[in-house]
Amino acid sequence: MKFLLIPLLLSLSNIAVSGPYLMSKHEFKMKDSDYDKTINHIRFGNSWKTEGGLKLYGELGIAESVKNGNGLGDGTAGTSYEFGFKKKITDSFSWKGKWEGMELPNSSNSHKIEIKTKWKF
Repeated sequence: MKFLLIPLLLSLSNIAVSGPYLMSKHEFKMKDSDYDKTINHIRFGNSWKTEGGLKLYGELGIAESVKNGNGLGDGTAGTSYEFGFKKKITDSFSWKGKWEGMELPNSSNSHKIEIKTKWKF
């Protein structure tokens, strides 16, 4: 794994910083058709763009899991993060990917990797 770090750092040397931002996300979870809980995220992020057109971003913040019937601030707080990329290959084809995770105390940590492709007609 360490041998991948050197080429990554070298490729990041020509990056232009786009700037910091604040992001919020609200998930409304259901089991079958019954509302179960809300997960609120607030993260600070930054984005970069390479000379080759690869757009990168990283976000880090907090999340709160609030069960049905509880109010904001009454839930369980933890860490929330997301890291991703986007690349336009041609005028009609692009792809993007992300790794997103949340870690709450006394709970199983959740992580996902998502990759999307887009073809324009």
